[in-house]
Amino acid sequence: FGLEQAPQAPALLAEQARLQGLEQALDARLAAEAGAAEARARAESLRHAAAAGDLAKIRESLLRLREVAPTDAFTTRQAPALAAGAWLDAANRSAGGGDVAAAAGLLDQAAELLGERTDLQRARTRYALVVAIEGAAQTPLDAQAHAALMAQLDEIARSDGAGLEMLEAQLRERGRLPEGSLRAKLRTLAPAAASDAGAPRPGAGRRAGGRGERVPPP
Repeated sequence: FGLEQAPQAPALLAEQARLQGLEQALDARLAAEAGAAEARARAESLRHAAAAGDLAKIRESLLRLREVAPTDAFTTRQAPALAAGAWLDAANRSAGGGDVAAAAGLLDQAAELLGERTDLQRARTRYALVVAIEGAAQTPLDAQAHAALMAQLDEIARSDGAGLEMLEAQLRERGRLPEGSLRAKLRTLAPAAASDAGAPRPGAGRRAGGRGERVPPP
């Protein structure tokens, strides 16, 4: 009412600015409290989803946390660790059930959500190698491709030996690795030229100076 009568009165303008500031501060405080409450609820939901292996709920909760509490320690550290653990468990169950391709696919989904994490990358590399070896059993490899898979297997054995042994044990249990190990399986898939390279050629032991030795008659 006062501003209507004296719209340029300094005292009234100052009071109006003060009241607007209080209103804005109240709105900001209420919004912050609502955001904090939702963040707590989402964090609890994510914990329950991780324990239950509910990957869809984990994704939903984590994406929302990144909106309402992007810098919170739970959002940046604990939630991704819980999510990665849930996806690794799901992939391990798929691999244990004999579906290694599905396990690799699950970890591709996890990487899209969580980025490149060492634990996810190691598991993805193991599963991708098995998928490639199983594919080679259907489509013969050339020498270069076979050597590349052998080199990849050597690297995994060096950097992630325990994970490789666990995966091989799962495959043996499901009857997916009758050769006993991935290395033995790869050897059976070696190209014929590479497999025969070290085998002696017929007549090689009888050649000397370019001529075969005569055996004296009895």
